[in-house]
Amino acid sequence: MGAGTAVMADPVQREFVDIHHHAGVDTLRRRRTVLEAGEEYRRLAGWVVVKSHLASTTAVAWEARRRGLPVSGSVVLNHLAGGLDPRVVEQAVLTHGPDSPVRPLIYLPTLTGHAHAPSQDAFHPDIGARSVGIRVSDDEGRLLPETVEVIAACADLPVVLATGHCVRDEVMRVVDCAVEHGVSRIVVTHATHPSSD
Repeated sequence: MGAGTAVMADPVQREFVDIHHHAGVDTLRRRRTVLEAGEEYRRLAGWVVVKSHLASTTAVAWEARRRGLPVSGSVVLNHLAGGLDPRVVEQAVLTHGPDSPVRPLIYLPTLTGHAHAPSQDAFHPDIGARSVGIRVSDDEGRLLPETVEVIAACADLPVVLATGHCVRDEVMRVVDCAVEHGVSRIVVTHATHPSSD
């Protein structure tokens, strides 16, 4: 098998797709690594999109698919993962591989500067001190220029944009901006979660 050749599983032939599975390495300890999640979803005849608040999962998803595992990746645009930067979106697309049958998910920040309780179950002891919240809008509620740049990049790339942990008013502005820029695939995440109030 050549360096760029991946063994593809077909998500259409799977029984189900889980588009939001937290796998390690992440800000918190997780039950499974990406490869372990892939093994479990293969056993269950499913497909999984893995997510980490700490780093992009697109490259390890590519590696998992090379092993025949039904895995796609994502990136959460948190501070430690590169923040609200179109280059992070581009890197996620490139490291997800040219032959992926599923688009990577691009999550707006989940560590947002809005209320997020500190956890005693951190994966690494320094994560709390190094996790800087990122806001997607200003104090008047307008989307920040870097948020708009990321949304515009998502319109030009084969990705799915997800709203992350935006609060309700931000979600509405993000969706409006995404539609205005021609983003064709949008997921509203945690629509009823307390962080969305």
